[in-house]
Amino acid sequence: MPKHIRPVLPFLLTLGVMLMPSAHAAQNTTSSVEIRQSTEDTSPQAQYKRAQREAHAAYQEALADCKKMSKSERSACEKEAKTNFQSDMKDAEKMRSGGK
Repeated sequence: MPKHIRPVLPFLLTLGVMLMPSAHAAQNTTSSVEIRQSTEDTSPQAQYKRAQREAHAAYQEALADCKKMSKSERSACEKEAKTNFQSDMKDAEKMRSGGK
């Protein structure tokens, strides 16, 4: 081994040992998304709100798809989207009341 590397070698070894625990800790960290998902509220009210948000999002997406259709198809598409939305909202309401 060259003489100019020998004095640096102990420093590099020490640095490597010091960095190992932090590299290991970085692998074991839990992301904020994972924490939020593991502590997610599963109460009937929370399920209702989530289902309500999903119903609104699906309805908006369906309406956007309907707008891409010809005028002759659009009316039926929008009617179907509204029917599906109303059904989704009824299902969401059942979640709030505990499935009753």
